[in-house]
Amino acid sequence: SVMLHLLEQLVESTRLVEEDFQRWFLLTSTDTTDGQSALLGPSSELTMENVSMLGSMRLEDSVERSPHVPFFSVEDDANSDSSDVSFVSATMELPDDIDGAGSSSAMDPLNDASETHGNISFYRTALQLVKKGVVPCRSLRTDMLHCITDSDFLAKLHCVRQAFDEIFASVTTRDWLVDAGNRLMSAFLEAAGKDSKDFSDKYIEMTNFVSKTPSQEMLDELKERRVVYFGFYDIVLDFALMDAFVDLENPPSTITSILANRWLTWGFKETALSTAVWSVLKAKRSMLPSQTGFLSHFYSTMGVLSPVLAWGFLGPDDDLRKHCYHFKDEVLGLIRDVFSFKAVRYSSLESLTEDILQLTKQRHQQLLHHLQSMKKT
Repeated sequence: SVMLHLLEQLVESTRLVEEDFQRWFLLTSTDTTDGQSALLGPSSELTMENVSMLGSMRLEDSVERSPHVPFFSVEDDANSDSSDVSFVSATMELPDDIDGAGSSSAMDPLNDASETHGNISFYRTALQLVKKGVVPCRSLRTDMLHCITDSDFLAKLHCVRQAFDEIFASVTTRDWLVDAGNRLMSAFLEAAGKDSKDFSDKYIEMTNFVSKTPSQEMLDELKERRVVYFGFYDIVLDFALMDAFVDLENPPSTITSILANRWLTWGFKETALSTAVWSVLKAKRSMLPSQTGFLSHFYSTMGVLSPVLAWGFLGPDDDLRKHCYHFKDEVLGLIRDVFSFKAVRYSSLESLTEDILQLTKQRHQQLLHHLQSMKKT
């Protein structure tokens, strides 16, 4: 009958979307030199027979088939945000008269910045280090963070890393930031109508682990994900958040088509999406060299958030999508401000540290207020 035929098509579409979803996340975040996304994580006890089996099988199959190119490929063009280039190529952009001794027009952006924003001596010192090729990074975020060139991004990155190190050197400030992260993400989950207790418990376990574990030990573990510096920007902002935002901007068409299918209930779509996310991360986590290391704690924590983020950005719930994008805009807005001469002072480490902390507190309060006002009952 017609109804039977429609049901058969539905079952086949569901199977395909689960497979494509797994391949998408596995191959955009595989354990290779392309790095690994932090979006996915084990989140629930939801199971589907074919998803459970595919979760452990697809990973090795995907890596073997294409270790460096995503299955849903994004062309490696001039977009430096997704390219795999390092700090070495950026040094080619710097003019010889970096300190302003010459009259080359290539110096105009730097001169303009100095004339408009005053003293930027801290930034100028960092540019010299970039020219020497000693400022590494895992991902060039030049376009995403509205920097002028890759060298501009790397110089600011060097300054920002030092500023965050200063911020976290203060026990009082560090405790506030840890608590602020817990409150903010708990509010995000509650605004989505979810219980935040599981997240909060795992978050506290992770932060306790970090406080008791040598930084070098965790950095050694993260080097396989191309993290080159153990700091707030590199791990939280770059590895965890911006990687996730990039992944969610390019979902496979099979995912978007089934989520837009008006014949499926919202509950079925959310369950299928959550199960696919959970099964993939379960497989990835099982392949970690250490089941008690930083990444294991990290995935456990992010695993509670991942299905909600995926459903919020990709699903049909308009209210949830709005506050997901508001969350993304606020986070990116903060990072862009941190990398902007207009919002912070690059005159010294002390001034930059002060401005970043003030901006962080302002953005946190604004976003927390927004999320709490949207809390579902």
